[in-house]
Amino acid sequence: MSSLADSLLKQAGHLATVDQAGAPNQANLRRAISAAYYSLFRLLVDGAADRLAGKGSEPAYLLSRAFSHSGMKQACKAFAAGTLKTAVATHIPSLSIPQDLRLVCRVFVDLQQKRHQADYDRSLKLTRQGTLTEIKRAQLAFDSYKQLRKLKSSNPDKKALEAFQVCLLVYDTVRS
Repeated sequence: MSSLADSLLKQAGHLATVDQAGAPNQANLRRAISAAYYSLFRLLVDGAADRLAGKGSEPAYLLSRAFSHSGMKQACKAFAAGTLKTAVATHIPSLSIPQDLRLVCRVFVDLQQKRHQADYDRSLKLTRQGTLTEIKRAQLAFDSYKQLRKLKSSNPDKKALEAFQVCLLVYDTVRS
């Protein structure tokens, strides 16, 4: 069974390629960027909520409603750059943030910005190739995130992922 995140990523690819004849429809390309962003948003939120409240549980669903786009962006920026608040950094082994996690974070921040542009910048002209590139980046982030989730709990990279999952929800409220 496919998750909502997987379905949104598939939808992004469909929207980017649905107009095969002539110039692609800008509305389809804009919605493709949006779907790619929301696919990654859902992947991260669902993974974190399942980790924190139990996979597929009612509390996980309720918890998933508490994540904010801006708070997640703050957490992702900090993890991507390795500039964590002291209160967070002390809980990540050797201050090591795996490259796969940094990739996920960079793509999330970039896609969020591109989604804002696609939704609000009326002068923006998207290309099919540029849109497909962003969808491919989202797929790379998916693959990286899913690999991290498969690691054993004793792996330092898995510990970093678990800290990240908590930070997605609370990073903007943590005091250093």
